Amino acid sequence: MLAQLREVTGPDAAILLGFDRGGSYPVAFRACRDAGVDWLTYRRGRLAEVTAAPRRSETVRAGRRVQLSLADEVVEVGGYGTARQLTLVEDGAPVLPVLTSDRTATGAALLCWLRSRWRIENAFTYASAHHGIDTLADYLMDIGPDQRMVTNPARTAARAAVAAAEAALAAAAHLPGERRPPVCARPAAGLRTKAPCPR
Repeated sequence: MLAQLREVTGPDAAILLGFDRGGSYPVAFRACRDAGVDWLTYRRGRLAEVTAAPRRSETVRAGRRVQLSLADEVVEVGGYGTARQLTLVEDGAPVLPVLTSDRTATGAALLCWLRSRWRIENAFTYASAHHGIDTLADYLMDIGPDQRMVTNPARTAARAAVAAAEAALAAAAHLPGERRPPVCARPAAGLRTKAPCPR
């Protein structure tokens, strides 16, 4: 992955790779160093003893000034060598140790960048769950014939009018006091009836 990243960015681009504790191992640190990539991650295990006095570190995010109390020191990481350790201090107590190979950026900026990793991860998780971004093959589209049967609105209206007329006719045939027309059957040939059917 580091080789592919370097191929995209070019040989001279500065890269800072941030990752979670799941990748916080010396073998990962060495791979980043060999690829010429700086790394930033949380320190695994229990809180390490802080030997440097905490100082205020500042950075600007989205136009807002961010101030943090950080103990900034260089520590020995077994299997790798020396690394920069930033320990976030709140209410006079260390709460979060961070390791990095970057020796130039401010501690507050590095910690904010690492925290922003969650925003990126959650954004991709949401976009995948709700928009299927990992299932899109391309953004091309085409128009094709649609053979599905659909309802004809004119025919629906006509059927409703016929049904209403038939209901009105049936209701009118049963009005009280109305004389119904006589119903008779035509006699068969050669037979006579007492009262001829009206014509």
